[in-house]
Amino acid sequence: PTSPAQRDQHVPAGEYEQNVREVIRAIRSRASPPSGATFPIVLMTPPPVDERKWTDFCEATGRDVARRSNRASRAYGETLRGVAADLSDVYLLDIFKVLEGDDESDVGVCERGSGKAYSQYLLDGVHLNTDGNILVYAALMDLIETKFPQCLPIPPDEPWTSGKNAGNKSGTTEDINTTRKGLSMDEKPWTDLC
Repeated sequence: PTSPAQRDQHVPAGEYEQNVREVIRAIRSRASPPSGATFPIVLMTPPPVDERKWTDFCEATGRDVARRSNRASRAYGETLRGVAADLSDVYLLDIFKVLEGDDESDVGVCERGSGKAYSQYLLDGVHLNTDGNILVYAALMDLIETKFPQCLPIPPDEPWTSGKNAGNKSGTTEDINTTRKGLSMDEKPWTDLC
């Protein structure tokens, strides 16, 4: 069993915001290029919560029920939205919205009876299942492609990854990087980061 302090894992909004800003500062101070340029950082909101499913999971597995709610998840997401709006090259991926959790209630009924429609993307009411992770991945790739396509990961087996004319089926001498942007996953900086 967990202690009451462990069950209540929430951090006050102001402290949460300070922590997020400090993490961003720490990353940027260690990883920014000498030119002073910044690189994009993506903040992801917490997902919606199916409180009923979470409670059932905790009870079925013999765990104390740690308090989780859509209201708290939404509030933390709004804090992240403010940080992203305030800092340059910081973007927000609204997971709450991606999983269609932006309704106003905490509990509801869908066809499966376990909660809102977003419940189908949650393993235990809090953590994403495979389908939820697939949706988040797709939304992240869309954000990267839209906002900073130069950072889009290009798998090593794609023909677009090795300089002039790579994968160019037209026979011209056009540099392929003008038509396909991104970073090859088998070259720097991916090999340095992963």
